[in-house]
Amino acid sequence: MNKKLEFNEVLEIVFDVSSQILRIPVIELNSNAHIINDLNADSIAMLKLRSVLEQKFDILIPKEIEISTLGNITKYIYTRKEEASLLF
Repeated sequence: MNKKLEFNEVLEIVFDVSSQILRIPVIELNSNAHIINDLNADSIAMLKLRSVLEQKFDILIPKEIEISTLGNITKYIYTRKEEASLLF
């Protein structure tokens, strides 16, 4: 994924991936949804979510990065993609 993405595009992809992995309709997701507490993700689902998003966006999400909500993940990915676009 090399084209510059808008924040809402990143959010849409994060929601789509989360929906597939967590088997929750996209319509039920929101940026403030806590992945474990609200969406009932277990540790395996969290690992899969991180892995799929890393592949989808061609980035590395360090384990130190808090990905407790869909909004946190989206902000991190968007910021990383923005930084990368400035370099090239």
